[in-house]
Amino acid sequence: MSKKKQPENPKLTSTVFSDPIEKGKTQKKHKAGKIIFICFIAAAILFIGVPMLIIMFFGNSGDDYTNQGTTELSFYEMVEMTEATEKSTELLGMKNPDLKDTAAVQSLISTLQLDEDLGSYTVNIQNDSKPYSITLKFNLTHDLSGDTADKWNSDVIKYSTAILCLCDNVAQVNWEYPVNDGIDGAFFNRADAQKYFKLNVPPEAFAESPESIQLMLGLLGIDIY
Repeated sequence: MSKKKQPENPKLTSTVFSDPIEKGKTQKKHKAGKIIFICFIAAAILFIGVPMLIIMFFGNSGDDYTNQGTTELSFYEMVEMTEATEKSTELLGMKNPDLKDTAAVQSLISTLQLDEDLGSYTVNIQNDSKPYSITLKFNLTHDLSGDTADKWNSDVIKYSTAILCLCDNVAQVNWEYPVNDGIDGAFFNRADAQKYFKLNVPPEAFAESPESIQLMLGLLGIDIY
């Protein structure tokens, strides 16, 4: 075990001013040095601190609104920042199908490619009387539990929200799936869909243009091709 070397005592020096004129010159130099140092600190605060405060209070600028949070920009500002795609333009032409036209409803839902995340399913449309609804019946081949269940439930909610945005005559989307002792399921309605986005606009506002539809897909994390 090595012993820690003790530091040597520093040598103390003193300055004796025998000439009062030279002493005054030295004090002025010290004062000037302090002024320069203070100016340097002030400049650093001005050019570094102020921009940082602006960023903290007003957020980052740019197109990445999904990272900023949906409350920093209005719905229409976000639409203006979004570019339409071939699929969002296609969905615009398919929106609000007649619920008595089963093929049109199924074609719209199929275009969203639910089966990629949720598995195979069938569509049941309740169009006899209001409120109209759509029920998705999934044919799951595995049990939902733990993280798998959380992911599946999150995905089914986002696709149900998309359907509600694109079908303004549908009041509610239900989903069902088999479990060991029978059938389980849940639902999502238009009020739920509006709360999901936190943008204070009704779900149908997302179907006004190909840009708004693409915005909806982006916010939901739905990537179709």
